[in-house]
Amino acid sequence: MKDCPECGRVNEENASVCIQCGKEFPTESKVVDPSLEDPAEALVVVAKFANLADANLLKTRLEAEGIEVEVPEEFTPQFPFEHVTVRVAAKDLEAAEKIVADSGTP
Repeated sequence: MKDCPECGRVNEENASVCIQCGKEFPTESKVVDPSLEDPAEALVVVAKFANLADANLLKTRLEAEGIEVEVPEEFTPQFPFEHVTVRVAAKDLEAAEKIVADSGTP
């Protein structure tokens, strides 16, 4: 059940307009993370580090090669980290692994 924002009348949950005053209910737009719809955009771990500084070095190398990178721990206020992960889209994993291997990153 949902209440009309105009008159307060209780309407069925699936109603598109209020049965009392005729006010249209706003449609809910769903913003979907592309990685949930396209498996190629799903983030996968390409490397793990003991600290944020080493992870950011790899992040910089990957970004220089045009690969989008996420380091989720950058935004986590919990220290110390058990490990810091560098993540890329699944479609970029092979290229990122090659860069990791070529750079000698453990």
